[in-house]
Amino acid sequence: MSITVGKIYEYVDEFAPFLLAEERDNSGLLVGSKDAEVKGILLALDVSLDAVNMAAEQGANLIISHHPVIFDPLSEITDSTATGRVVLSAIKNGINIICAHTNLDAAEQGISYTLAEMAGLEDIYTSEFSKLMRIGELKPALKTEEFILSLKQRLKIDTAYISRNHPDKIKTVAVVSGRGCSLLNEAKLSGADAFLLGEIKYENQVYADILDICVISCGHYETESIILPRLKNYLQTRLNGLQFNLGVYEEAPMLKK
Repeated sequence: MSITVGKIYEYVDEFAPFLLAEERDNSGLLVGSKDAEVKGILLALDVSLDAVNMAAEQGANLIISHHPVIFDPLSEITDSTATGRVVLSAIKNGINIICAHTNLDAAEQGISYTLAEMAGLEDIYTSEFSKLMRIGELKPALKTEEFILSLKQRLKIDTAYISRNHPDKIKTVAVVSGRGCSLLNEAKLSGADAFLLGEIKYENQVYADILDICVISCGHYETESIILPRLKNYLQTRLNGLQFNLGVYEEAPMLKK
């Protein structure tokens, strides 16, 4: 039995409906053909040359990634640009690419929900101010130092950064994976004691201090790669044991030493 890229696209759409994507986003099938027969799948946070090479080595001709391999409009696809080199390599190796970006952030069981769940929050719900944000409760409330230690253990990370000014205890937490600094106002309006996200720019941290909201950042890659095992399990269930390689590429752009 064979399965097409278009069918896998439908499965991804079931898990993270593409209609949830932000207006400026570029999610969907970005390279290849929906009619192509799938021989293997590689899941990745980013489509790099290394990811394309790994897919080719494993006999996978479909990459499903979170970050779009093409985001801004391209005026050319040549080997003189980083994006061009990746796209050309994918085409040369017959690799199709589906990207699920903000729709995967916002999905019911997507990245923001998964991060909130892994952070130990309960009664998780979608913020009324943004479909990308989840709100949850710590039961019982934890001292801030205890919550930071818990986050590092649960997310298996070495470092977490927290605002200079923070409460003694944290109960309600707003959560957005990756770079969620554009949602500082929404986090404040939610009434959260802390805003958990992947990364925040310096100027946004200054603004957070002005807003008087505690911000905890745990790393862009670290707060988003957590979706890959869940997406893999979902696809394996939908494929009903169809025998072909379904792998995960888990290399961060920068390594801690």
